[in-house]
Amino acid sequence: MFYPTLDVSEVAALDVLAVAAHPGDAEWFCGGTLLALAEQGKRTGILDLSTGDMSPRGIPQQRVAEAEEAARILGVAWRGNLGLPDGRLENNIMARMTLAGIIRSLKPRVALGPHPDRRHPDHRYAWEMLRDACYAAGWPKLDDDLAPHRPAQILRGAPDTPAPPSLVMPLSRAQVEAKFEALLAYRSQFEPFETREGFEDPLEFPGESERRARVTAFATTYGFSVGIEFGEPFYAEGPLNARHPFGL
Repeated sequence: MFYPTLDVSEVAALDVLAVAAHPGDAEWFCGGTLLALAEQGKRTGILDLSTGDMSPRGIPQQRVAEAEEAARILGVAWRGNLGLPDGRLENNIMARMTLAGIIRSLKPRVALGPHPDRRHPDHRYAWEMLRDACYAAGWPKLDDDLAPHRPAQILRGAPDTPAPPSLVMPLSRAQVEAKFEALLAYRSQFEPFETREGFEDPLEFPGESERRARVTAFATTYGFSVGIEFGEPFYAEGPLNARHPFGL
């Protein structure tokens, strides 16, 4: 493949693979769902496309180590990082075909990705890359060494501006708390940071209490929309199977 630093040849097949632009993104848009599915016996995984190296807080090695701790909290069976440049993701042929090869190898039945309607452009490119790679992964002649595989369902997480979702995954209070703890694993993003006035965006670097409030409000809002206590929203580009909306 084009980015050979990530070897997934020995990883057992996954039921669900979440693809995120940066470490910490998957925890936000599908962390509770990954935990809920893991508790149901499903094999879940996360692929971070970058190390978040453009963040003014922490260094890539910290983010990767924190990502492993967050994965442990969420019961994730496998997590990897493709090492693409943060802030400069592109849905180009090299990145797309590399991701297609990973999908063929991991064989997820469901792929989850970020919503393209997010402030950071990396989220848009990550979604486009995932969508196109999932389709390419089903081409028989793409790779002689790996059998074709195309996920049964590809879903997006929540956009920045709330919108009616295609489905809501029910979460328990304990799962919402675990989601918050997984986000809290990224301690480097909470450290005091001295910078030029107006440079650091408080929307991107909330404090611990603010982050807890956001996680709880997010889960409560989308849960209330379908008559349950807590939930996590997902968006499909087409119709969903009413029997198996997650493709599982």
